[in-house]
Amino acid sequence: MLMLDTADVDKAKELVRTGLFKGITTNPTILARSNLGQDAIPGLYEEFCKLPFEHIFFQAIGYSPGELLESGLEIANLGRNIIVKVPASREGYEVVTELHSRGIPTLLTAAYHPTQAMAAKELGCWGIAPYAGRLEDLGQDPVSTITTMVDILKGTGVRTFAASLRNPDIVGTLGARGVPDFTMSVRIAERIIDNSHTLEAVDAFMRDSEKMSHQDVHYLR
Repeated sequence: MLMLDTADVDKAKELVRTGLFKGITTNPTILARSNLGQDAIPGLYEEFCKLPFEHIFFQAIGYSPGELLESGLEIANLGRNIIVKVPASREGYEVVTELHSRGIPTLLTAAYHPTQAMAAKELGCWGIAPYAGRLEDLGQDPVSTITTMVDILKGTGVRTFAASLRNPDIVGTLGARGVPDFTMSVRIAERIIDNSHTLEAVDAFMRDSEKMSHQDVHYLR
């Protein structure tokens, strides 16, 4: 499954038409890039619901378990197709446990270590989002770390969504290693969709077609 990481409604509308993206997700950083805060979430939810997304993700915020839970409940109350993102922290685990007791699905986010996949398994999360690019920034091998998470979660129903993707190559590499799900920025999504070599080939096809349309062409019958 491919998902978009964006709060840009116009871009979401444009990219969802490709049929490639089944969900959309934001976090406080993504919201801030669009000059939005948490108070924009209800409006974004209404806009996202107009698009054919199967899943819509928003992230709970708060330093204490109480604050985090309050934020998560506000998000969950927006609609039934929402999955609440919760950081893979001590406070986050407490809140995930409470949200699950109320039948609210969660995605553990900001994951950096295979043991956090074990936590997602124990908690019964809908999924977990390890950060590929940030793992690389820390000098770690994102492919090894994320594929280990996939192995831990195999057969559990907990999904591994590779996030913080810096280029199309890491998407292809992780996909070849069995990572099934990805959430990506508009920039990466567009680079994957609009492969420059494919576009060059299409231009060549069109030039040749137009050239031949001005000639009498005899086909073998």
